[in-house]
Amino acid sequence: MTEVVSSILGPLVEKLTSSAVEEIQLVCGVKDDREKLKNTLEMIQMVLADAEQRQTKENTVRLWLSRLKNWCYDTEDALDEFEARTLLRRVRYTEQLTLKKKVYSWISKLIFQFKMAHDMKELRKRLDGINKEKTQFNLSTLVYEKTIVPRRENHSFVHASNVIGRNEEKESIIQLLRRSDDARAGITVLPIIGMGGTGKTTLARLVYNDERVKEHFKHKVWLSMPLEFEIEKIMREIINCLSGEAKFGNWSVEMLQNRLRNLVENKRCLFVMDDVWAMRREDWLELKDLLGGISEGSKVIVTSQNQTIAKVMGTVPSLNLANLSQGDSLTLFVKYGDLIPDHNSKLGLNRRSNNNGHNTGSGRNNDNSNGSILSLLTQQASKGH
Repeated sequence: MTEVVSSILGPLVEKLTSSAVEEIQLVCGVKDDREKLKNTLEMIQMVLADAEQRQTKENTVRLWLSRLKNWCYDTEDALDEFEARTLLRRVRYTEQLTLKKKVYSWISKLIFQFKMAHDMKELRKRLDGINKEKTQFNLSTLVYEKTIVPRRENHSFVHASNVIGRNEEKESIIQLLRRSDDARAGITVLPIIGMGGTGKTTLARLVYNDERVKEHFKHKVWLSMPLEFEIEKIMREIINCLSGEAKFGNWSVEMLQNRLRNLVENKRCLFVMDDVWAMRREDWLELKDLLGGISEGSKVIVTSQNQTIAKVMGTVPSLNLANLSQGDSLTLFVKYGDLIPDHNSKLGLNRRSNNNGHNTGSGRNNDNSNGSILSLLTQQASKGH
């Protein structure tokens, strides 16, 4: 079984530098450990592509990747626990507490700070060992092709009433979509950029399903993008979405492009390209040329974690999506916190225990363990719970 770490490690590096864990700096000794972790991870990132390719033939490389993946999960859990405790403390801060409860809360906070400092130091020591092990493999920094990671397709539906925050961003996007454009400028492309779990897809869904947007555009197309961009596959998906045609399996690329251009010609269209992982400029220009006959005022929304995508595809300044405000985060936590698995047991953060209650190491056995606490809450809210 191959180990895929690049998709885990990238967001973890961003998480270490995000505002959500800034309070870690208040804990004695943790700030330096966090900076050392980040610097070491950035060095490891440079050789991950080579390691993920060589693991199929070298068992020692695969074992090293497995250890690195387990470390990433443990670190993510530690940061998630800190985030959740911080949010819970903010909620309780607004409550009227007796003197006894205030003393208990202060002692609990002090104990947790010492635990956090100890955990961060232990994680740094483990990563130092993993980093030293990699030297024996002579991994190259010149390999850029990453292992393909199967990803879940995203759909366009969302329960708007369950979404907390993002109204300001939603309105600004809708205003842009309804704006008239200079026909000479071609199709307008708005990139929505942000780290995993910040709500890029949810925001795009809110806009896509807004009644004003439905009235403004003749056609709307939602595309859940693959890791590797394939112009023929994208053409087939657009044709199928616009016409309902599914029987074009034997069509040549020439037939596909003719049909696509006929479908969009002189029609105002909105395309959402969700979760774009990589895009070569020449591929994007080819697709944009095929859509060149669409009506003035057509728009494209692109969601991605990669700032490079904004440079390649964007025609207007990208919307850089930050974490939710403190107030919205607290609202989300209070409203959906009870949906976290085992919420009543350590806030649901001990996500790797077996039936006997023993820690099972670093293999993730829970389907809900694939993201931060806030990311998990956002997912639960968008599902309509």
